[in-house]
Amino acid sequence: METALDLQQDGGSHGQYYDAIERAIAEEDGCGGLLWIPAMIQAIRLGLGATDLFGRMEASVRRAGEGYVPYVLAEHMWGAPEDNDSPTSEDGMNAVMAYADLYEPTRDCHGLDLAVNDIRWFRRSTRKPSVAARLLRDPSYASRSLPRGRLRR
Repeated sequence: METALDLQQDGGSHGQYYDAIERAIAEEDGCGGLLWIPAMIQAIRLGLGATDLFGRMEASVRRAGEGYVPYVLAEHMWGAPEDNDSPTSEDGMNAVMAYADLYEPTRDCHGLDLAVNDIRWFRRSTRKPSVAARLLRDPSYASRSLPRGRLRR
């Protein structure tokens, strides 16, 4: 936790992955660091850590919440552990958790608005069938080695 706090980016975001031995951010692009918001809020709720750590975590989650706003408003979130190079439903769920959890200690309705925005993005992103699913349902789809519309089972 201290590594994440010490290495928080100037814009408020946290790294996706850390090298705890080297105390360095191993990957910082995207929104994977959103997960530090609910993690730190839960640590505060449970009373984990020294008193000075609580103040640092409270300040950190507020900065992080603001740091990820541009990604949320642009609906361009990526970096979740599931697939850190492209947007997935996990990115939406991580943002929902982060902003819903952030509301409790701050009572800032802006966080709830962002959580609702994330829910909408998540719902839209999970309703779209994947390219592979669309191709497999298309009767004109054929691989190079099989006749049109026939799939080997």
